[in-house]
Amino acid sequence: MKRAVARPVVALLALAMLAACAGTDLRPPERLTIPPVADAPALRRGAGIPDCAAASGAVPVPGGLPDLTLACLGGDTDVRLAALRGPMLVNLWAVWCAPCRVEGPHLAAFAVAAQGKVTMVGVDTADPDPAVSARFAGSIGWTYPQLQDPNRDLATALGSPGLPVTLFVDAQGRVVYRKVGAFGSAQQVRDLVAEHLAVTL
Repeated sequence: MKRAVARPVVALLALAMLAACAGTDLRPPERLTIPPVADAPALRRGAGIPDCAAASGAVPVPGGLPDLTLACLGGDTDVRLAALRGPMLVNLWAVWCAPCRVEGPHLAAFAVAAQGKVTMVGVDTADPDPAVSARFAGSIGWTYPQLQDPNRDLATALGSPGLPVTLFVDAQGRVVYRKVGAFGSAQQVRDLVAEHLAVTL
């Protein structure tokens, strides 16, 4: 007898839930389109960030970076990730990411020490305003190229649940190590680069 009563109750609850969801738009949000900044080079120069070198032509390699094309911060130059070659660190970050702020000075110090030996590239992830991102990067002292990825295309391709993430790319373009979470010191960056990229500073 209890079962006979329970079934109509369950059915009524299910109908109520469907009615409640009927007015909700469950479609995924549309992709964010950021128009190029009127003077992207000036935006970057003002923050101490160099222009991006357009990477193209090289074919993707097994175990390499995803074959995605991202714009340089400001939107004036496209860079094909699969064409990048190391030794290189590719750091995914965001203005809203607290651990990114923690590791920022360590990456800045490493970039100065590694100049000419290890290339650095930043990927601004899920931030809608290039001007804010440029000021953030400049305030930390990141004097290396920055790409913009407002729709998290790279993070999604990597299956990354959060930020920061740093990819270690060797001379053949293979991702040989992935560091999830913030670096605790510039020395930690040096140690991991020596271990995984065989570059000693």
